[in-house]
Amino acid sequence: MMRALAMTLCGLSVLAFAEGEKPNPYLAQARVFYQGGEFKKCLDRVKQAERWDSSIKELAEVSLYAGLCHFNVRKQKDAELDFLRAVQTDPSLELPAATSPKIVEVWNRVRAKVPRPESPPEPPLVPTAKEPEPEPVAVAAPTQRPLAPVPFELETPETPERQTSVAPFVMGGVAVAAIAVGVTFGVLANSTYATAMGAPFQSDAIAQYATAQTWALVANVSYVTAGAAALTGLLLFFLQR
Repeated sequence: MMRALAMTLCGLSVLAFAEGEKPNPYLAQARVFYQGGEFKKCLDRVKQAERWDSSIKELAEVSLYAGLCHFNVRKQKDAELDFLRAVQTDPSLELPAATSPKIVEVWNRVRAKVPRPESPPEPPLVPTAKEPEPEPVAVAAPTQRPLAPVPFELETPETPERQTSVAPFVMGGVAVAAIAVGVTFGVLANSTYATAMGAPFQSDAIAQYATAQTWALVANVSYVTAGAAALTGLLLFFLQR
């Protein structure tokens, strides 16, 4: 009887030891419920995961998922306490991918309160032996021979030839062409006006009169253009003198 009891206790201790070595199954279930949006079931699994013989990293993740689920059920203060406990347990812990920006903001605020572990100081640099500098070698200065004077002649600068621009002549041609156009349309205007005055019907007279006014306007614009071109050509001609 005592031997059977001892064997039973030994088996239970071995089973408990093996159970402690296994990953926390409730933590894995909490992750699944969190990803599925079932936050209350996630909190139930977190409570069970807290009683499991977990590693340090698993304990930090248990507190992390407790904070994530508390935040989603509108318990921000509990979430902040869970986040603080998670960071204190494992300072290298990170949030899951695609976490809400609001949760990230709270996480960063809580994480800023926990000091990061200091990195080990860098070993001091060992000074290397300085190589001796080479002694300067005296170099004889090269002897310079006096330069012979080079005869030179002063060159008188050539005055550039003044080029005659063709712009005045172009403007003169424009003026002549404009006068010709003005004369042509002036003759057309007078002829059309005469036709309008002798038209038997009033409608024909009005149409001919309107055409005569258009020709007269074109003739006047041509005369003005000719005068402006002629004046511009004269000014350019005298400016080049």
